[in-house]
Amino acid sequence: MLAPQEIDLAVPEVTLPKGLRYEPDNFKQEFSIGSLRANCLHCAAYKFPEETPAMCCSNGKIDLQPLPELPSQLNELFGGEALNSKHFLENVRKYNVVFQLTSLGFKEGNPRGWNPQFRVQGQFYHLIGSLHTDGQNPSSFLQIYFLNENDQVARRKSIFDGLLHPVLLDIQESLKEHHKYAKEIRCAYEFAASQDLQDFSIIIKDSARPAGTHPGRYNKPDFKEVAVLMPNEPAGHRDIVLLLRDDGLRRKSELHKLTTHCSIHS
Repeated sequence: MLAPQEIDLAVPEVTLPKGLRYEPDNFKQEFSIGSLRANCLHCAAYKFPEETPAMCCSNGKIDLQPLPELPSQLNELFGGEALNSKHFLENVRKYNVVFQLTSLGFKEGNPRGWNPQFRVQGQFYHLIGSLHTDGQNPSSFLQIYFLNENDQVARRKSIFDGLLHPVLLDIQESLKEHHKYAKEIRCAYEFAASQDLQDFSIIIKDSARPAGTHPGRYNKPDFKEVAVLMPNEPAGHRDIVLLLRDDGLRRKSELHKLTTHCSIHS
């Protein structure tokens, strides 16, 4: 008969990083975690000295492609040394807003009593309008991109005081050359206009993906993604439909790949 074996029920001691240790007797009103002076050995991300090693790139398992270089005009403005760079950096939020293709929508929360906070009920979403204004209101957001070059600058200057003509022109030329969706939408619009269509829609397909690319990657649209359709032709529930003229705004799906590239946030 075999002798009963003793079972060790002791819990092995686990050493946690300082940032994850709970200290019930620590009642300090202030606690410093230091500065971002450490670097990840794999991705070189700035980290706090006691931060867990897998927080940024999972110990080298995640390898993101480097961001592409900025166009020369934007690189000079962000560099801090160009003639108008200081002005641009001080007013970057204003410049950010006047070049957005979509507007921000939300339902504001209105609690009773005095409330100094800005509250939103539900979630933020983005709205996109028609290609042309109704004639009663000035062009805004996406509509500005369909004006001629001088009118674009003039309209954007009228939105905020203090914006500089040379800076607006540099950003405008850069987006015209490098912003894929703004360029392709205008191209589709000009194609439809050349066919003398009095009423049409431009639909940016959500399902189209070039072969051989990662499904989540930003892809340059082609005419399989940006299409000119006659009125009343059905579209997918996540496709973005741009009408020639329309009085209302359409909510844009947050799952569409166009969202990030049309809603520039600073």
